[in-house]
Amino acid sequence: MTHQSDPINLTLTFTPTASGATIRWEADVLGVRDSAFITPYPGDDLALVMHALDVLQYPNYPVPSNTEQQQYFRFNAAQQQRLTTLGLWDANRVVADGQLRVGRTLFRALSNDASATQALSTLRDHATASGTALALRLRFPATAIALAALPWELLWDTGPLPFLLSRGQVASCTRHLDLPQALPPPQPPGSVLRILALVPQAGLPADVRQAEQAARRHAWQPLLASGQAVLDEISPATPAAIVDALQGQPPDIIHFYGHGRSLRGVGALLLDTPDGGMQWLGVDRLLAVFGGVRLVLLHACQSAMFSDDGTELGLLSGLAPALSAAGVPFVIGMQQTVRITAATRASSVIYRALVAGASLQHAVSQARQALYVEEADPCSWAVPTLYIRSPQLDAAYLIQPTPPPAHPTAPARISQVIRARNQSQVREVDMQGGPGSNQQVTATDQSAVERARLRARQSSTQSISAEDESAVSDVSLDDQ
Repeated sequence: MTHQSDPINLTLTFTPTASGATIRWEADVLGVRDSAFITPYPGDDLALVMHALDVLQYPNYPVPSNTEQQQYFRFNAAQQQRLTTLGLWDANRVVADGQLRVGRTLFRALSNDASATQALSTLRDHATASGTALALRLRFPATAIALAALPWELLWDTGPLPFLLSRGQVASCTRHLDLPQALPPPQPPGSVLRILALVPQAGLPADVRQAEQAARRHAWQPLLASGQAVLDEISPATPAAIVDALQGQPPDIIHFYGHGRSLRGVGALLLDTPDGGMQWLGVDRLLAVFGGVRLVLLHACQSAMFSDDGTELGLLSGLAPALSAAGVPFVIGMQQTVRITAATRASSVIYRALVAGASLQHAVSQARQALYVEEADPCSWAVPTLYIRSPQLDAAYLIQPTPPPAHPTAPARISQVIRARNQSQVREVDMQGGPGSNQQVTATDQSAVERARLRARQSSTQSISAEDESAVSDVSLDDQ
């Protein structure tokens, strides 16, 4: 693959406060500076805002197609009033440009003082001038899940494009939980990516599961056909079936399609039971067999938001940081429920990039770019989020990139010297030097050098000298 140039790294370290956080900004071209961040969506506002953004994923919003969607699409009077105050409700619906409005609100909160504004401007100008991408690395303590769950990918200044997709470069955005745990080393170049798809039947209608399976297999077919990836699938996904699959050779990736939740920081997945029922299983227990898994990708279904009793489900944004905090090295989560077509397209772009040796940061950025360009109403591009279970800020890989071709080893610096001494004469000399040669023509003590040609390449040194009534004539220097 083509090797990516090193990005310009901007690290933001969040220290929670009562109203938000203190942020430490660090970058090579900035040094270190601090700013205050006041969250624009405190308390229950964040869940309400994410719900509002979520309904925009539905192509038929605001007109529901069935009674279950009517329940999810409905906002009560208090919620409508609060969304109106937040600038996200108008004409009896969530505003169509909700992503832009949330992104601009979040950007203003991030750059709320002169120090932060200047830092962002300097870094973006530097990235533009050098033709280099910007890497936004967000560091949170493991207890700051509410800060980590803000939709940072939506950052949007006054320009026509979101922050991560502006100025001709695709910037990355990664959430790091500061946990004292080392990341696993990447697999060698050319390794096959092993994927295990977990597709519980719990809470998922058969037609929805079949549509997701067909879309996923179609999207992944080029990788599977080329032998760059292999796929195993478990459905129904009971705890026993998962244990049996993972007690052998663990996969590189678990691709989970179904429902999950995060309750008071504890994540759980909705799995099947042997008798056809359903059960919530905490990720703290699943980690007993997740130990060798490098990446978990969580895909929430857009079309199945409710259980049979009408209880609202969904894959909450808090589950991804909960999984990361529990010990999974890399987690790609969805900030909202997401269209099947968008999620499968995103996963195919991510996996294709990973097998080619791209970093996780770059792979997720490419998926966001693809969704933004390809969707008729770009609503899904900011949904994928990347969490890394480590303060380590370097590019993270599942498969080590193939090193670039080595440059030919430069030959040793060779000295080629012509000397005429003690009234001697040297004629008809042709010297051919390689890269880095040292070619000299010297005449001393009434001597002469005639018709000499010096040819060399690539930073060679060529010199002519005549001393003590000596002569050098018809000498040509050719430094190719």
